[in-house]
Amino acid sequence: MKKQLFDMDWEYHEFGFMPLEMTAIVPWQPINLPHDACIVKPRDAKNPSGSPEGFVAGGVVYYKKTINVTEECMGKQALLEFEGVCGTTEVILNKNLIATHHYAYTGFQVDLTTSLEPGENTLIVIVNDSAKPSARWYQGTGIYRHVWLHTGENVHVKPWGLQVSTPKVSTEHALVDAKVKITNSENYDVNAIANFKLYYDSYKVAEGTANVALAQNKENMASTQIAIDNPMLWSVEEPNLYKVVCEVSVEGIVVDSVESTMGIRDVSFDIKNGFQLNGVSMKLKGGSVHHDHGPLGAASYDRAEERKAELLKASGFNAVRLAHNPFSPAFLDACDRLGLLVVDEAFDVWRVGMTANDYHLWFEKDWQQDLASMILRDYNHPSVIIWAVGNEIMERDGQSEGYAWAKKIIDFTKELDPTRAVNLAVCGLMDEVTGELAMGNLGANLAVDKINPNNDRWADKTEKFLEAADVVGYNYLNSRYEYDATRFPNRIIMGTESYASTQYDNWVDTVKNSNVVGDFVWTAIDYLGEVGVGRIEINKEVSYIGAAYPWFYASVGDMDVCGFKRPQSYFRDVLWGNRKKPYIGVLPPAYYGQSVNYLPWGWEPVENHWSFPEYEGKPTRVDVYSDADEVELVINGISQGRKPAGADVKLTASFDVMYSAGTIEAIAYKDGIESARETLTTSGAPVSVKLTVDRESIKAEYGDLAYITAEVVDKNGDPVSYAENDITFNVSGNGDLIAIGSGDPVSEEFFTANHRKLFKGKALAVIRSNGNAGEVIIEATADGLNAAQCIINTI
Repeated sequence: MKKQLFDMDWEYHEFGFMPLEMTAIVPWQPINLPHDACIVKPRDAKNPSGSPEGFVAGGVVYYKKTINVTEECMGKQALLEFEGVCGTTEVILNKNLIATHHYAYTGFQVDLTTSLEPGENTLIVIVNDSAKPSARWYQGTGIYRHVWLHTGENVHVKPWGLQVSTPKVSTEHALVDAKVKITNSENYDVNAIANFKLYYDSYKVAEGTANVALAQNKENMASTQIAIDNPMLWSVEEPNLYKVVCEVSVEGIVVDSVESTMGIRDVSFDIKNGFQLNGVSMKLKGGSVHHDHGPLGAASYDRAEERKAELLKASGFNAVRLAHNPFSPAFLDACDRLGLLVVDEAFDVWRVGMTANDYHLWFEKDWQQDLASMILRDYNHPSVIIWAVGNEIMERDGQSEGYAWAKKIIDFTKELDPTRAVNLAVCGLMDEVTGELAMGNLGANLAVDKINPNNDRWADKTEKFLEAADVVGYNYLNSRYEYDATRFPNRIIMGTESYASTQYDNWVDTVKNSNVVGDFVWTAIDYLGEVGVGRIEINKEVSYIGAAYPWFYASVGDMDVCGFKRPQSYFRDVLWGNRKKPYIGVLPPAYYGQSVNYLPWGWEPVENHWSFPEYEGKPTRVDVYSDADEVELVINGISQGRKPAGADVKLTASFDVMYSAGTIEAIAYKDGIESARETLTTSGAPVSVKLTVDRESIKAEYGDLAYITAEVVDKNGDPVSYAENDITFNVSGNGDLIAIGSGDPVSEEFFTANHRKLFKGKALAVIRSNGNAGEVIIEATADGLNAAQCIINTI
């Protein structure tokens, strides 16, 4: 079917639920998609969403759009594809309810064919997100992903109808299994021909044909196998992509054409070789991520999705776990292009809920259609290596028929796709958590129990739940890796969530245990909601319950919500061998001698600068991350001594020193010879604003994005990391300022304002193209500082 982007020229209204007749008289506001109606609202400590969702407000949003249909288009097939809508969704065409949908993260299709009328048709989408709490994290509200209009003839292929896999793969020869589901909406039988063509770099390299008989008003599958010699394989290092095009013909006339990208690769999991990609064993260096985009909220712009994948790849990850729901197609497209392996996850709850109004209310009715939506939509992505069908499901101990449901869900998954492994991720047991920890799965994650071989309740309770899974996800259970190699000798384990603060041990345990295929830190990028999980408390214990308002971020992650690397990300660079220079992390002198407390998702609050103007002559601690034999610390030319580094001290050498403005150096030694060094110099007084743009040119068409980092610098152009200036952005030309954010997890500032207070010397602005070619001029100002300007071309 012909696919047309349907994002432009919508209207919206938000004023609670109302009779449909009132939509004709209420005021409507113009909007283009994607749209997150939640991110612009004030947060409040009294909102029932609470700390899990970041104290955000719910609501009911109405969207309206006019569809013009000519007489000659009547009788043609037409359907809408919604990539994602957050809230209970009703789709109404010409006052008639034609579809409903309940899950925020799965795409769904709405057939318009028999409901359209000649002339103007009024489409109204009601999104009800008023029932809170509804999730364990920030979800957003509204039509936050793309909408597509598909039109075609009576014999056609619906979205997600083309599927390709590669059952046999080598560098010399590959076999592509291609199949397409064809719909016949005619009132008579039809014989059709499906012609599949494979292209690499615009050159046709192979083709195949299949005949199929289509009964009236029925669907049928056409399939064939296509051989390719000397294929270009898809891998994390060389993510080669092919395009497959399928033309459907009836009586010699092409009635429909559908295409998809694909990659030729072989993926396997087994207890002997672990995870293998194209026959090569490798450990998964993974990170879990949520779907939001920080300052943008849930709004799923293609560039935001691509940038997230780029940040992960640039930080050394070769795999990402989609926590805990399907992501947008644009993110998977980016993973395909960049060579990033994906654990594609469907659900965080089944029949037993974790919050009052989450998906458990709809699961028993909708689970099959939502799971099929994920699998059929994402089937052709070479980046997807495993289907994950549940995370920390409450039924893991067998309650509410959990064992039977686990098998039923996994069996259904394998019916839809027998080519990929299926995963379930579990944590500790709820009934073993007491006291303050007894407040949900967060507590179960913290209560890692000691293994008692004579009374191993966790293994006994979860064994039947997990027996049908090909790969078992362990959340914070790496203490079991070695033991379970004996207890469950055929179990393949994936560390689906692990603490940042124990990442050295996590990785060592992953590497040394052959039954473990990889480790996924919680999280690779910080996210909105589940507030304060990684927060720092000075001189008081950290409560296990979520932080109080105005906290907004979880405050976990190798990177903050803007994508700026945090100290633990640099530690990971050293751990994985991607950084040879030592990294200097300075504990702010104000914290020295104090009790610094955090939950294991947190990290020491060190900073990578040597500028603490109010603390001259005061003591502090300096941590140096290095895989060398030893490191020497030098302050203003005076050695502070050498200390062991590397594995003996888990890559961290610590020095107690006196702060003295000037220069601090960390010198790494291997075999007694200097191998690398890092130098930090005290910055001068703040002088200017500095802007750095991620891309100097973006697409002129509406919705492309540019990300601009704002910093304060001294007269030498060096960053002033303690700067907290309020930066104001003025944007003119062919683009709009749509968000400003920082890494500050407790700010009450609006992302949609035109100014933001710097956090650790930085803020991030997001510019969106408006559909016109030319220039976007961005100026950033702050009181008492020289302004900065940059220009982005829209082409």
